[in-house]
Amino acid sequence: MDSPWKRLLITETPTKPNITANSTNIIKNGTVVFTCSPENEGTNILWFCNNQTLSLNERRNMSKNNQTLTIKSVKREDAGSYQCEVWNPIGANRSDPLTLTVNYGPDHIVIRPSPESREIEIRFKDPLTLVCHIESYPPALYEWQVNSTMNSDFSGNTIVIKSVSWEDSGKYTCLAKNDVTNLTISKDVTVRVVDTSPGKCKGFSLSGGAIAGIVIGVLVGEALIQTLLYFLFFRKNGRVRKHHLSEKNHSAHKHGEDAKMYEHSVCPKGSALPAQVMGSSPAFPEVPSESPYQALDITTADVYDKIEPLKNPQA
Repeated sequence: MDSPWKRLLITETPTKPNITANSTNIIKNGTVVFTCSPENEGTNILWFCNNQTLSLNERRNMSKNNQTLTIKSVKREDAGSYQCEVWNPIGANRSDPLTLTVNYGPDHIVIRPSPESREIEIRFKDPLTLVCHIESYPPALYEWQVNSTMNSDFSGNTIVIKSVSWEDSGKYTCLAKNDVTNLTISKDVTVRVVDTSPGKCKGFSLSGGAIAGIVIGVLVGEALIQTLLYFLFFRKNGRVRKHHLSEKNHSAHKHGEDAKMYEHSVCPKGSALPAQVMGSSPAFPEVPSESPYQALDITTADVYDKIEPLKNPQA
């Protein structure tokens, strides 16, 4: 038979336990360890999260006597209020809550509106609103870039342009940073300002950067073409000059040979050259030619001149 003193210990309601943790402000994927310290011996321990009995899984496990709760690879859903409860057949008592904060993100960035093509068409002088949505704790810090240049005119997660101009075309990038996790995420969307007024092609627009790129491309192309033409022109002229010089030298050489040949064929060695005709070439003197009919010495005479008159027989 048990003593009255022992019976009194068994029937006493457990006092409120104390709960502690190695960290109550943890970064996602870290490990947290809770410890429950009851003041009474022989009590059972239960764990609660957000007033719900804590279920165990491969990431959540307890020690043999349930005094220690370990959560590995902490996730966002692990954040909340934790308590341990001690109980015996007489009663139960629960600890004060201990809040676990899980820092995460930035994750799942989205820019609204967000077409599948990641390109937004907006009419000239229409309003434009861009909203950057981020999942992050603590809340992320936002920065906007336009065409890869930070724009200090935009702050927070929202851009509002009351009346867009042609210069508002370009790539808009939302950057978000979590100072606790030291993580940064970004996403961009292209804005095209279009003119849909009558007589204009729908969807036509050119940003300042595109126009500058076209102008530079045209100038570079023109410079290359001029350089190529300059090179081809002088190369061709060089060939022509060389060809003309070669022909001139060849002609002079041939001319000398022809003159020498003529000299040997017309005027044999030792004979005098005929007088040159006025205006003839000194290299090729003209030789007077004589008609074959002029070479013939034809003497003409009247046959009647040869006939002598008859003498008068009477004389």
